[in-house]
Amino acid sequence: MPDPKMSDDELVGLTRGYLTQRRATRPAPGLEDDILAFALTRRRSKHLGTVFGVIAVVVVSALTAVGVLYLHAGSSGWHVAEDSSGADVYAVSCVNSGDCWAVGSAIEHESSASGWSVVSDRLPAGGSLNGVACASGDMCWAVGAVNDGNHSQLLIEHGVGGEWAVVRAPAMSTNPGTFPELSSVTCVSANDCWAVGSAATEGGPAVQPLIAHYAGSRWSVVDGPRIGGSGGELTAVTCVTSDDCWAVGPNSLIEHYLGGGWVVEASQGVQGTLSAVTCIAADSCWAVGSTGAGDTEQPLVERYSTAGWAVVPSPHISVPNGGELEGVACVSPNECWAVGDLPGIGALLPQTLPNTADSEPSTQPLIERYSGGEWAIVAGTSSKQGGVLTSIACDSSGACWAVGGTLRESTS
Repeated sequence: MPDPKMSDDELVGLTRGYLTQRRATRPAPGLEDDILAFALTRRRSKHLGTVFGVIAVVVVSALTAVGVLYLHAGSSGWHVAEDSSGADVYAVSCVNSGDCWAVGSAIEHESSASGWSVVSDRLPAGGSLNGVACASGDMCWAVGAVNDGNHSQLLIEHGVGGEWAVVRAPAMSTNPGTFPELSSVTCVSANDCWAVGSAATEGGPAVQPLIAHYAGSRWSVVDGPRIGGSGGELTAVTCVTSDDCWAVGPNSLIEHYLGGGWVVEASQGVQGTLSAVTCIAADSCWAVGSTGAGDTEQPLVERYSTAGWAVVPSPHISVPNGGELEGVACVSPNECWAVGDLPGIGALLPQTLPNTADSEPSTQPLIERYSGGEWAIVAGTSSKQGGVLTSIACDSSGACWAVGGTLRESTS
């Protein structure tokens, strides 16, 4: 644990060391636990290391992420459905409006008859699930990693009939300093699923995208394009058909699968982090994330059509430190939702949002809606506990679930 008497500059330096290493080069053993006691950095954030101006004002009492579930049901609007203190949740997948699964530090199930409940909190020690996808009500997959501080291994769990179990993941190096991880999964059918993530070696070559495929019998790693320079990773994947899939990641990385293998799509000239992707049809996809950093960080929205990928206008975030989008889902070609947070850093800050009480944390959920040909921010989604939204799932009826976490002070 860092010395509580350390100066703001010392805390900023320690936090910078953690945040800039979090993805590309894993921190030294113990550093992550130390920093988490001072500044909460949520699992899916990819670029908090650039927001240094506010790190020094993090409260010195520990902060914990508390799972929070949001519901949108047609015209009833968004509201907090349940505050689940038992687990953090990072991703959600829905078979229909009354049958959804959320994963993170546990596996939770939502039934229209009984609400949300924890189905399994017995992940392997050091295990975390980052993505979930259901091919049907009786068959789901969840992916992530098990990290012991010295190295990690892929974690894959299979849900059949509501019962979950760890299955054999593709073998990766067990050498110290190797950190493979799966971030997202999607299923075309019960026998055709893709998962993406990254593979990093401390002190070794640049981090590279990791792609795995399930073809009905087992998961296997699939060769993909090697990314030069500082490397790359994939944070989200979606498929239109078995021969048409998209994956996205930081540095505006977009990869496309057309049956013969994965290829990198040409950049559209806007550098940013793409955190989520979804497709309505082969010629209609959306990807969301953020561009810029610090006070200039803004949501990034890209759309794919027959003309290729292009950045589309999205609302400007005017609150301190801007905002970012972490999840996207569509009800129809003319109605989509994107979720994230503002001001884009997972810690309590001294400033507050306009028209909120001084006691409210300034990190707040961000929800945007695409309707009538343009994106707009949805009002009235702030939380007394603050919060971030990391994933969203919608069904054809217009019902959507978004999951994430709230920020709370802890006396421990």
